[in-house]
Amino acid sequence: MSYPVEYIPDEDSVYLRIHKNNIDNSIENPNEKILIGAFNIKGDDGLSVNWSKYSNPFQTNKNPQMNGVVSINVKNIRSVSLDAKHDPILTEEIDNRAHSLIIGIPPKNPSKLATRIMLRDMCNWEIEIQQA
Repeated sequence: MSYPVEYIPDEDSVYLRIHKNNIDNSIENPNEKILIGAFNIKGDDGLSVNWSKYSNPFQTNKNPQMNGVVSINVKNIRSVSLDAKHDPILTEEIDNRAHSLIIGIPPKNPSKLATRIMLRDMCNWEIEIQQA
């Protein structure tokens, strides 16, 4: 059994967890404090996010002491030649119907930071990291 893969409409958003190590609190601008490393893909699939249709910021944030959550509008993602694809996960260990991927982020490379900067600028804070 698995969840069907659905098309994510432009008007929806995806949620991304931002680990506290990817935040520079010395910067006042809320988006610029997000370090570009927060948008590095792990593996070959894409950047792991949760679709707003099946999740919310609180479900996305597993550990409020360590992570914050931002939302990114799917239309904005697509406007910079990236895409958001539904990639639900259903295994014995994981049940995440909201799981999705931002596809098309170039490999980590200093000359290809523009895409990550554009993604960072699209972010809206939903849950800020709780500072000690």
